[in-house]
Amino acid sequence: MDNISEVYKRASLQKISGFILHGVEDIYEFSDTYEKEIKKTIKEMNNAFRKYFEDEKLITNIMDDIFSFIFVYKKVYFEVGMQCGLLLAKDLIISNE
Repeated sequence: MDNISEVYKRASLQKISGFILHGVEDIYEFSDTYEKEIKKTIKEMNNAFRKYFEDEKLITNIMDDIFSFIFVYKKVYFEVGMQCGLLLAKDLIISNE
């Protein structure tokens, strides 16, 4: 039963959400707060764009398009995840009756 106890040791919200979203256990865990992780990622993305583009307005437009894409993508997967969670909860309640 040592394998079962290992599962509980590895269980975290980030790993579970990664598994639900991507089908595999996330290897990347946040090392800081959510806000700092977002700011760090935006800064890295800005630096990457500045390697290829000099026009700040173009970079801003591209970033806006990317954020719009991310918003819709994550919203869809969040709603699908919520529906799956509710169906799972329903199945657990029915199976325990």
